[in-house]
Amino acid sequence: MYQQFAQVYDILMMEDIDYFKWAKYLEEIFDYWKCKPKNIIDLACGTGNITISLAQMGYDMVGIDISQDMLAIAEQKARKLSIDIQWLYQDMKRFQGFRDRDAIICVCDGMNYILKENDLKEIFSRIYSSLRKNGIFVFDMNSKYKIEKIFAGQTFAYGGEEVSYIWENYYDKEENIIDYELSFFVKRGEYYQRFDEFHQQKAYSIEKIIRILQEVGFQNIDYYHAFSLDKPVSTSERIQYVAQK
Repeated sequence: MYQQFAQVYDILMMEDIDYFKWAKYLEEIFDYWKCKPKNIIDLACGTGNITISLAQMGYDMVGIDISQDMLAIAEQKARKLSIDIQWLYQDMKRFQGFRDRDAIICVCDGMNYILKENDLKEIFSRIYSSLRKNGIFVFDMNSKYKIEKIFAGQTFAYGGEEVSYIWENYYDKEENIIDYELSFFVKRGEYYQRFDEFHQQKAYSIEKIIRILQEVGFQNIDYYHAFSLDKPVSTSERIQYVAQK
């Protein structure tokens, strides 16, 4: 997973996502919570777009990901911009080595990839232990509504000059797990090379996420309709969570 996907990730995602605007939203959350972090850990940082944007805004950043290919691209981009960021190859489930951090983030639904509740609880516990007192954990997740009502059973397709894809979704209602089956077609000279990716995400209710956060020690917790500070509605597709130690 992610080996070949890393090559096309930015081509696809940069068309739809303004990462600097997303980073400014995170800063808005920091301000709202009266948290002025100097150092931030970005879990599941991917190719480093948010990590780099926050570094450009003056934060001391660490980017962590399970994909060495993603990290290699992130490091290359940061080097070109002469930005000093520490990049670490690490599984979130084994996240360790940090104490008294000001803030830890995980953006772009990285936590949905954790399919077992016990694993999610372990990650939250490790994050809690890594924060200083009053430090905050900021993360977003695809909502249950989005996974069940927008993704489940649907097929999406995209045709671009450099990259095209077919994306099929299969949802297991019993387990609340969705399978993403993607076929990519990448232009290589006069021809297109095909490669396939298989990803899985789990749909979690807001109530369950809050309960797990509380169980590991977080007490000051809130959640929003993503990219705002408003409460989610029934059709919110992305939920933004904030938990303070």
